[in-house]
Amino acid sequence: MKKRLLIAGASYGDIPLIKEAKKLGFYVITSGNREEDLGHVFSDEYHLRDFSSKEDTLTLAKDLKIDAIVPSCHDLSMVSCAYVAEKLGLSGYDSYETTLNLHHKDRFRKIAKDINLLAPKAISFESLFEAEEFFSKINIPCIVKPIDLGGGKGITIVNDSKDLQKALE
Repeated sequence: MKKRLLIAGASYGDIPLIKEAKKLGFYVITSGNREEDLGHVFSDEYHLRDFSSKEDTLTLAKDLKIDAIVPSCHDLSMVSCAYVAEKLGLSGYDSYETTLNLHHKDRFRKIAKDINLLAPKAISFESLFEAEEFFSKINIPCIVKPIDLGGGKGITIVNDSKDLQKALE
């Protein structure tokens, strides 16, 4: 019987991973919340589940009785896979806590600061009001980036103060 591999995602960038896993003899299962993701066509089966939800991914992994899990080309997939691997005792992953520290920029910057590791200066805010108040006191240009998006999504380079409000929103 083939070992069952869950790939948490199925985007175009995941197709080589899916194909290689099949060549290695795995029964490949992909997941993701978009039926139109191109990788699903190449897997043995797919499930429309949100891989950014660690609990949903864990439930799916248990239901499917997987032997291994691999993240897709998305940061949130890695976080969910580390969680599932820890809960199911699967090898090849850092602890869930270490993974959070590496993949959440605000956490990593705090660690870098604590150990005097050079890193770009960054400030996080809990509210739009707090961010607006802070930005009224700094020089432009600056970069505004959400901490909960990866792959460069949501990044705005602000060269003029009139563009700051839109970037923050």
